[in-house]
Amino acid sequence: MLISLLDNIGCPCPDIPSRDLTTPPSRECRQINSTFRYSCVDGYVRKAGTSNRVKCEKHSFDTDTWIRLMLLHCLFKE
Repeated sequence: MLISLLDNIGCPCPDIPSRDLTTPPSRECRQINSTFRYSCVDGYVRKAGTSNRVKCEKHSFDTDTWIRLMLLHCLFKE
């Protein structure tokens, strides 16, 4: 348990969640307030009006999470 708590101090954000039809995010240490942009897989594009950006925010003493600003939708590129 102590090792787990120490990991959270150095890398407080959890792994970025995978999303359908996007390139898998790299597994690396991220800090509070850091952002990440998803990329649609080849042959798909981001739907206009949706965001590919997520941000890690602190919500309580033991909970950090990635917040989606607007839900990303990848559409088949015609």
